[in-house]
This record gives sequence, C-alpha cells and structure tokens, in this order.
Amino acid sequence: MANKLNLRPAEKTRLELTKTQQRDIERMYRRISKKIGKEADKLPNTTSGALRKMYLKRLQKQINSELTSLGKTLEGTILGNMEAVAEAVVGDNIAFHKTINLTVQGMFSHVPGDVVKAVSTGQVYEGRWSLSRSIWGHTSKTKKDINTVIAEGIAQNKSAYAIAKDLEKYVNPNARKDWAWSKVYPGTALKVDYNAQRLARTMVSHAYQQSFVRTTQRNPFVTKYKWNSSNSGRVCPLCASRDGVLFEKDELPLDHPNGMCTYIAVMDQPMTDIADRIADWALGGSDPELNDYAEYLKNS
Repeated sequence: MANKLNLRPAEKTRLELTKTQQRDIERMYRRISKKIGKEADKLPNTTSGALRKMYLKRLQKQINSELTSLGKTLEGTILGNMEAVAEAVVGDNIAFHKTINLTVQGMFSHVPGDVVKAVSTGQVYEGRWSLSRSIWGHTSKTKKDINTVIAEGIAQNKSAYAIAKDLEKYVNPNARKDWAWSKVYPGTALKVDYNAQRLARTMVSHAYQQSFVRTTQRNPFVTKYKWNSSNSGRVCPLCASRDGVLFEKDELPLDHPNGMCTYIAVMDQPMTDIADRIADWALGGSDPELNDYAEYLKNS
C-alpha cells in the first residue's frame, strides 16, 4: 500500500544540506590552503637551519590557529544542519496530521532540539563519543600531520618555501597527492577533509533518522518501517540486504556512517478509514488509543 506520510520534502532538504555542507567544508580547507600559499610566497628558498625553523614555527602556529577556528565553525555548521533536517521531518509530519484533522498546537516542537542533543552528545551511540570530541580529535590529527610534514621536510633538507608549498598542498582538499606522498610524509592523510566530510554527512543522516522515528513511533496509524536503500550507486552489501525490509517500530537499525538510506512509515489503513476513525473520535466516540496519542502530541 502506498505511503501516505510524505517525507519527500524532508528527504530533499537532507540531500540539499548534505551537498551544501560538503561544499562548505571543502571551502573552509581551501581558504586555509590559500593562506598558506600566500605565506609560502613570502618565505625565502633557504635551507639554513636556524632561519628555516623560525619561519616554519611561525607558519605552523598560524596554521594551527586556523585549524582551531575551522573546528569551531565546523561544529556550528553541523549542529545547524542537524536541526534544519529535523525541523524538515517535523514539518512533513505536521502536514500529514493536518490532512487527517489531528493537529495540536506545538506538536513535535521539542523534537529538533532533543534529536540534536541526543545525536551530538552520543546518547544514541555506545561509548563516550560526542560530536565535539570527534571534531577536536580530527583537528588534533590534522595538526599532527602538519607537524609531520614540517619535520620530514626538514629531515630531507627541503627549503622553508618548499615545505610551505607541501603544507599548502596537504591542506587543499582538491589537490592530488601522487603515489610518493605517503612515502615522503608517512601517516598523513591523503585527503585532509575526509573525516570532517564523513562526520558531517553521518550527523545529518542520523538526525534525519532519529527525527523520523521520534515523530512516527507513537503514531497509531503507522504499523512498521520500511527501509529504502540509497540509489546513489554506492550501496554497501548491508544496506542492499535491508532494501525493502520491514522493521518493527522499535527495531529500526541505525544507518551506518556515511549512509544515505531513507525510510517509509508504513500504514495499513486507507486514508478514508483513518479519517472516519478520527471523525468518530472527535464526535465523542470512545478510542483510548487516540486519546493517548492526542495527549502525547500535546507534550511532544
């Protein structure tokens, strides 16, 4: 039976936010890379030990400051996008409830804030994970890579200018690193923004999924959840195996990191039957399940 709770607008919002934040994150790193390039052009092409270390120490301090600022901006961007996608899911649910004449002032108003908190603080995961801790972990790793590039460059007797140009290349997410990069700078990331992109995409997807569950789990007309695997062409075996599978409302698995799958709220009753049931209840008919749901909507 066709889905009657239309979440396509929220799904569109999710996709748009994901694409926009991808471009924004790339832009953040490119901006730092360009700054490094400008600083590199000021540096002498010297291998003098004392001068080289002085120039590079100053440059490293500037880069670390930029990375700290990027981490703060990244966290704010992700939190804002999580809230926006949660609000979009809420909006679609309110639109559905209007079609069946079952609306309550302020319904689901707590959902976006609750979802952002639950996901970003790690309440929905196991262990001591949090968005903030993860971002600063990525930032620390990038700073460590910066130090590796400088240390290895000095060890190979590269000039201050040459090392700075390598730093510019490292921080540019669009720069291609050839096969020798990992040999010259072992342990450094080949794509500086990969972890940030993966984290941002996962947070938005999990906020979407958690909002979906919180706005539909108590809905008496929704009987099950149907998993729809992503059609992006990069579906993993796990998600492919879940495609079309029906889950109980308290058993929907959390999508994996980087996942972009969607979900359908399955309803067995025709819309006409739902409308008739609500009309009878509104006219004073006994329906304890609808009484409980209406009370829940008041406090949601």
